[in-house]
Amino acid sequence: MSEPSATEFTPNYVWFAGNGGYYHKDASQTTSTSVFYEMKTRDSSGNDTTPSWMVGQYGIEFRYENNNTVLYCNTGNNTDIPYFFAGGAVSQQVATGDTVTATLNDGTTAYTFVVTSSMLWTSGSGSGAGTSTQGVGWGGSFYNVTSSEFSYKVFHTSAFTSPQTYELHSTTLTPTFISDLVVGAASGSINSRTHTWGTPDVVEIRDAYGTVAAQLTLSHATASKKVFCNFW
Repeated sequence: MSEPSATEFTPNYVWFAGNGGYYHKDASQTTSTSVFYEMKTRDSSGNDTTPSWMVGQYGIEFRYENNNTVLYCNTGNNTDIPYFFAGGAVSQQVATGDTVTATLNDGTTAYTFVVTSSMLWTSGSGSGAGTSTQGVGWGGSFYNVTSSEFSYKVFHTSAFTSPQTYELHSTTLTPTFISDLVVGAASGSINSRTHTWGTPDVVEIRDAYGTVAAQLTLSHATASKKVFCNFW
């Protein structure tokens, strides 16, 4: 599956009216089945004005569950608005065009937003399908796969003693090496790149020892995927 592609979205504010609030994807929290959008604010010139009391506490989790996108409030480090969704629910399955209502602790509407396709987890199809795996220490995945480009990322699920380098390789074309990523040593570190493609290929994300975390088949007609488990 592919994670939501939206990097940010702006709700229709009630409680936050006039504060320039918007939701921004926090890539440091992304896993193979979860994406967090955190509340931030900025002024009319685009300068960040997010207050310290808001950082990391006003987010919404977009989770992949049984081929659906389900929103959760007050998960991860989030402990504040939204406390609930409409009707006092702490989770809400969504589809394109759905309206999400976030509320304060007393049920008062804080803001609303309409779900777009870019906010949804999707199953890969058509030009290629990505796979992801999360092993002990690190994981990798492909996402935003189209007929002309794809993206990949590597993330650390535990701390390392130094930054780690990972490589993207072709298994069918020469030269095999395509690019590399350096991921910080800290747990939660993440890095990503985007590539264009035109020739059908099978590409893999590998660590320095050749361990494969994810494989992507790039084909204009069909798509296939494989999942690997890596141990560190």
